[in-house]
Amino acid sequence: NLPAPNGNRPLHYAVQQESADLALLLLKYKADPALPGENDEPVLYPALSSRAAAALIPALVKAGANPNQRWGSMPPVQAAMASHDWVAAKLLLELGADPKALTTYGKDAVYTYCSKITRSVRSRQTQGVVYEVGVLLKIPEFRPDCVADMERFR
Repeated sequence: NLPAPNGNRPLHYAVQQESADLALLLLKYKADPALPGENDEPVLYPALSSRAAAALIPALVKAGANPNQRWGSMPPVQAAMASHDWVAAKLLLELGADPKALTTYGKDAVYTYCSKITRSVRSRQTQGVVYEVGVLLKIPEFRPDCVADMERFR
């Protein structure tokens, strides 16, 4: 858990290198995912865009990473959506991320979702995940004006 001179810890390095095996090993030996890294970055943030997100995010949250801890202007679920990391957004919501948590600009996850889905989505697999995130956010209930866009990803 001791930081390097730049502030990153071994767990941060493992996550940044997309090494799920090493990160899981460090967590097994009590690496603390609640400890900040360089510039106070929570370890969850580099996991959002990782190719190993499906393994890293659940392990980090179950070990104590806060799925609502904001770093910069956005909570993790909005940061994932803003970067079109839909798998990460879905995982965070399933793991208890608060969709009502606000950005520093006062916007919640529903707003972020509706503003991001109008952009193109690369693959059919990703499209299904975009739709599932909309279901988790209860888009039809909270933003009926956004349902038509959401339905395109069904």
